[in-house]
This record gives sequence, C-alpha cells and structure tokens, in this order.
Amino acid sequence: MLNDDIEAEKIEAGLRRAIADNALQIFYQPIINASEQRIKSVEALVRWSDPILGDVSPGKFIPIAERSGLIVPISDFVLRRACRDISRIPIDGLCLSVNISAIDFYLSDVNQAVWHALHESGLDSSRLTIEITESFILGKTENDLSQIERLRQMGVRVSLDDFGTGYSSLSYLHSFPLDCIKIDQSFVRRIVCDEKVRAIVKAIIDIARGLDVYTVAEGVETAAQAGMLIELGATHLQGYYFGKPMPLESLIAHMDLCQACYP
Repeated sequence: MLNDDIEAEKIEAGLRRAIADNALQIFYQPIINASEQRIKSVEALVRWSDPILGDVSPGKFIPIAERSGLIVPISDFVLRRACRDISRIPIDGLCLSVNISAIDFYLSDVNQAVWHALHESGLDSSRLTIEITESFILGKTENDLSQIERLRQMGVRVSLDDFGTGYSSLSYLHSFPLDCIKIDQSFVRRIVCDEKVRAIVKAIIDIARGLDVYTVAEGVETAAQAGMLIELGATHLQGYYFGKPMPLESLIAHMDLCQACYP
C-alpha cells in the first residue's frame, strides 16, 4: 500500500508538471462506418510520456487525475486541441469523439468548455461527440441532465461508453438523452467463439436500433470480429484492425492511404 501511495504521488506530481509544461499528447483512433468501410470519425485519446516516469498508461494516470481534480485541465486541453486538430484536416464531415469524466461535470462547467473549444476551432457542433460512462448515469442529478440537454441543444452528440460493463439499468437508456451506445471490447473479444456473447451483443444492437441511436463496437482486432459485428447490425467499428491510436500526422497519412485504396 505504501509503495502504491508513493507511486500515485509521483504520478500526480508528474502530471502537474506535464500540464504546466503543455507536455501531454493527443492520439487519434479511427472509427469506421460499417456499411461504407470508411473512416467517418476519430476518438481523441490523451497520452503522456514523462522524462522521469517514462510512458504512463491512461489506466494509471486518469484515475489519479480524477481523484486530484487534474482531470479538469486535462479534459479542457483535449477538447480544445482535438477540436482544433480535426477542424484543420481537409476531409469534409470528419467527426470527433472526446471522453469527458463524470468528475468534469461535478467540478467544472462542461458546456462552457465545449462551447469555447468549438468557438475557437470553428468545428461545427454536429461533428463533436461527448463520451460519458455508465458511472455518470448512475450518479446523475438534475443538474447533470441539464448539462447533457444543453450539449445536445448546441448540436453536440452524446455517447455512452463501455456499455454492458457497469450496473446501469435499461430504464436509464429510455430516460437519458443519448445518440450512441459503445459496445465494450470485452464482448467484442469473445464474439466469434462465444454464442452467448453474440446474443448479448445482438440484444444491445437491437435496443440501440429501437431507441434510434447508433452503435460503435470497440476493440475490433480481426476480420472475423468485424464481419460478425457487421452481420449483427453494428453501425460503426473501432479497433486495432482498422488503426491503432496515432498522432495527428500519422492519422492524416493513414486517411490519405485509405482514400487512395478506397476512393
């Protein structure tokens, strides 16, 4: 426990330096439209390489950022930089997804942060999706719902990330304003070899269709998984099979290559 506390303190101190020095990076992972097999969107993912700690995985530093409140400046940085980056890519209609922590909604004005990011970048609000988690829905308040409604009134889409891994009731899907459900990679990983998992994924896709929201299947790593998900009706696919998270320059080169192969 003591060693864990010391490591957490080092990560928090390093994060504070990285934020002050503007040393965080953003990588982008393609999201594919299943019917067209084209890149229609990208997800912005924060990355951190510290001169002392080395590469620190988001799984380690994001929870510490949430506990310390550092998630607020990190999220603001990701929003502003990603909106600016995507607005400059010369591909019409490319959309952007950004993860926003439940802590952000409690500690800051997410609507104002989103408005500033869109205003500064010139990115159309219809091209931005804010991803939230099941934990946000479970702890929602009237103020949280109001913030989500204001985002959607701006034209911003809202996506429920990692669906199926938490404890949210299906009744929340009926009452909560959503545009997209992301199917967790733990299901995708087993979809080819496990009939019960396929049934669960099919049920999620059918529910989404009934609610008139689209689906993104995460963690697609093989052609067999992609084919099965398309057969089940998933509308969008994301994973290493289509592209790993990459810096902006690599994303642009990747998209140019994809367009050359599939004009």
